Amino acid sequence: MLLQQCTHGLMVNASTSPQIISPPSEIIAYINHTARLSCIIQNKESHHVFWSRYTIVNDTYKLSDVLFINLLKFSSYPHYHLTRKVDKTTEHWNLEIRNIQPLDEGYYGCALSTSEPIIKYSFVRVLGKIE
Repeated sequence: MLLQQCTHGLMVNASTSPQIISPPSEIIAYINHTARLSCIIQNKESHHVFWSRYTIVNDTYKLSDVLFINLLKFSSYPHYHLTRKVDKTTEHWNLEIRNIQPLDEGYYGCALSTSEPIIKYSFVRVLGKIE
């Protein structure tokens, strides 16, 4: 039986296996504002963190663009940024989409390069400019 504790509203598992503990989410952002997508990882060890864009084909997520591997940026779009914060039990690898535009709407995934990849998907919805 695994022990769990609650940290900042998230259940932290006592397991030593790498895992993404932030839940899947839908983010709503307004044009020209910033969207922040959370990826909280427990027991990352030497595994790599990927942020990517996805499309859905026949009810299956399909990789369309790799944005970051760890802190290395693969996207040429200047409005994608990665922030990283490490605390005692977790690492926060958060994607920021600054000056968001309608073309940024869609699915994003944070993945951990374990033998069976662990992926947490988020959907970003972009709404018209606030008047």
